[in-house]
Amino acid sequence: DYPSPWPIIGAGRQISSDSSSDDCIQLAASWIRNCAESHEDCLRLKHTPLPTRVIHVGSDLEEPYLYVSKQEDANYIALSHCWGGLVPMTTTLATLEQRQRGIRFSELPRTFKDSIIIARKLKIQYIWIDSLCIIQDSPDDWEREAEKMGSVYRNSLVCIAADGSLNSHGGCFIEGHPSRNIDVACIRCPGVASAESFIHVRMSRQWYESKLDTRGWVLQEQALSRRTLHYTVAEMSWDCATCLQCECTSPAEQVERSSAIMQLRACKLMIQHSNMLSRQKWSKSSRWVNFVELFTQRSLTYDTDRLYALSGMAATMSPSETGSFLAGLWKEELPLALLWRTKADHHNMKTLVSRRHQKYYAPSWSWASVTGPIEYIALPGRDYSFELIPDLIILEASCNPVGANPYGPVQSGYLKV
Repeated sequence: DYPSPWPIIGAGRQISSDSSSDDCIQLAASWIRNCAESHEDCLRLKHTPLPTRVIHVGSDLEEPYLYVSKQEDANYIALSHCWGGLVPMTTTLATLEQRQRGIRFSELPRTFKDSIIIARKLKIQYIWIDSLCIIQDSPDDWEREAEKMGSVYRNSLVCIAADGSLNSHGGCFIEGHPSRNIDVACIRCPGVASAESFIHVRMSRQWYESKLDTRGWVLQEQALSRRTLHYTVAEMSWDCATCLQCECTSPAEQVERSSAIMQLRACKLMIQHSNMLSRQKWSKSSRWVNFVELFTQRSLTYDTDRLYALSGMAATMSPSETGSFLAGLWKEELPLALLWRTKADHHNMKTLVSRRHQKYYAPSWSWASVTGPIEYIALPGRDYSFELIPDLIILEASCNPVGANPYGPVQSGYLKV
């Protein structure tokens, strides 16, 4: 029970062989509680209204059902999962009333079952699952709810990320994976006050990339969620604007990860404090541009989702209450927002695959008019050896959205300079 005399060696935990264990649930509950009560950098909301529809998780004696909310304040979980080319259980116009009466727990795909079990054990009454809470064959409902996606994840108490699953049937609880059974070496050494100590060393572990980290729709879920509880093949982990934690280590720590993940965490922090001067002193345009660059590197099943998949983020990050969204660009940030190009693979000396949409989707001056990764050439907030002096005056700029979502694709658009 003595503290470690070696700062480089911290306390650790044994990784549970089953992430559905009571130990894991208690650990997850402690992470949520500590974040909500003591993390100054993590956003605290006075009001967290329920989304349009949520799943009432029921109990061992009561089946879950689709609940149409009255926008009342309540804690709920949001699920982040990969469809993986398979259509999971959905709510349609034909099944809407049936879902409201009840949903057989036994018929749910495994990922949905596991997430409901987690909610029940954490004593959280509601969970939001996209395929069940959005009417999938109603274009009007789908478009309306896509615009609200930002607030759905932002207002949730915690987001559960099913990182270890390729589709809705993989589950959150991954048992028996080799990475959960790592050999531990025990080294005897002198301790504090002549006491004998032992250092337990885990053998080298392989990092398993989550399928979620490659999906375009998931990026705004990751950035907007105040807290995320990850269920990976290797262990349970946590991230919020303050820290990254994992099942194997006791103290909160900044885990070395890829630059893209750290950019995402910086983006999360800036979004949560959008009305304050950020630590990096990035402008609002830089926050949006960094997000767009990360987003376009990810995959979409349908290229036509290119704007829909970040409409929740756009609604959250609008530069002003009267900000005008122009098919992926903010009118207030012109003309510098035009300085984008398709991203080149400099290592292989070639341009990555990028093409125009088959049907008109956005004006050619918008990055949304092409598929594939893009990058911005120069923007305020980044360090350059030159000064940015716009030599272009925008006289008029306008776009006409296809539908009711102002952040979706457009039917026409123009710039007058």
